[in-house]
Amino acid sequence: MKKIVLIIMFLFIFSSFSFSADDQEESKKGILRELGVYGGYAKGHLDRQGPYHVAQMGLRFGFDMNPLLAKIHLKPPIGEFDFVIEPFINPIIDPRSNVELGAALMFKYMLPLSKRFSIYAEFGAAPSYYTLHTQEQSTQFNFIDQAGGGFYVFLKDGLALNAGYRRRHMSNASIKRPNSGINTDSYLLGLSYFK
Repeated sequence: MKKIVLIIMFLFIFSSFSFSADDQEESKKGILRELGVYGGYAKGHLDRQGPYHVAQMGLRFGFDMNPLLAKIHLKPPIGEFDFVIEPFINPIIDPRSNVELGAALMFKYMLPLSKRFSIYAEFGAAPSYYTLHTQEQSTQFNFIDQAGGGFYVFLKDGLALNAGYRRRHMSNASIKRPNSGINTDSYLLGLSYFK
């Protein structure tokens, strides 16, 4: 399992650096504002199976919402609103090797505090499927509701490291019982390109 996790992490990181200059120029013309990769760790507890530990890996695609908000006269005086799509593959470490798969749909507000430092808040949900069978959840198809925040440190124009925290709640939206949910605390690190 460790070899599979390392191979997947390598593929995510390699794909984030493999864009040509032409691809980057093309993305600057559209509404794509952020392209990134992230990893992290989430921990929680299952009532009957003990610790729930997850390695997190995903891509981040951030789309500029400010032009849309300006059209309906809601553009904030400062900061940036983005709609973010985050496809992920999260290996479950405990209680036994499994995986979470899905794509998070998030709203993010980023506030620059200086040229090199910005803070952000975000919230959203992710339709997900996980291979682990638990007594908390009667289905393996679930939704992950999450909210959190963090910061970006810009290494140079257009390139930033970020760190963040998310509180996650996984449940099946009462499709089937039991549906007591799984709560986790998630800690993330990433690298993003901005136009």
